[in-house]
Amino acid sequence: MNCNIYLFKKQISILSITLMFNCIVGYSQTQEKSDELNYNCDKNLKIETSDRFTYKKRGNRCEGFYKTKVSIPSLDIIGLIQGFFSYRMDENEVIKVSSKVNDSGYKLHIQANSIPLKKYYQMDCIIETTDTLYWPLNDVIYPKQIDDKDLIIIGRLVNKNDTILTPLQANPERTNIIHDTVVRVFARSSIDLSYIYYKYMQNNTESQWIKINTTGLAGDPIIIELEADIKGWVSLIISGKIKGIKDKWVTSKVSMYIP
Repeated sequence: MNCNIYLFKKQISILSITLMFNCIVGYSQTQEKSDELNYNCDKNLKIETSDRFTYKKRGNRCEGFYKTKVSIPSLDIIGLIQGFFSYRMDENEVIKVSSKVNDSGYKLHIQANSIPLKKYYQMDCIIETTDTLYWPLNDVIYPKQIDDKDLIIIGRLVNKNDTILTPLQANPERTNIIHDTVVRVFARSSIDLSYIYYKYMQNNTESQWIKINTTGLAGDPIIIELEADIKGWVSLIISGKIKGIKDKWVTSKVSMYIP
């Protein structure tokens, strides 16, 4: 009798340990799956969870609108493409986005940004450098009728140690686009600028400051068309004089790899 009670208690203990182990493993696998699903998402964005078009996980990417950011005067590089970025407003349109980089040491972070101020739209996806993102318009862009002139894309090569910009190519499946080979940098200022200059460094050689012919108005795209011989590892600096404030400038400096 006592022996049977002892064996019964031992079996219960073993069962409890087994159930506890399975719960821990199950939680770990669920957490890993959750982390994987949110891998693409920008955790720094503030979002409104009740909005259908809020920034969130959507299939192979994260996409949508986020809440207003309070920012100081800035000059940000928001786009880097080879060729053009354009699409037809078609519910069935899908944009194929890729880069010419082939490097297993990096992941490719593809990001889309709204150009006008106070639009607050963003799309993020992280893939292998040799992969292609298939980006459908029917989740957010088509329902919200976001025009192609109000969006731009940028690529980042990322690993544990580095973040390096790289140009992307965008090819809509249902829109005929004739691309050129020009690499274009898109910047945007949050404040009106009187004039804007840029310079670059490659192969230990630094260019002169080059003036950009643009309005300099806050929220307008500032576009730099890089010369064809600017290839490989490049440092780029863009600097703008703030309008109406003496000797006050905003500056952005980035590292790029142009295949």
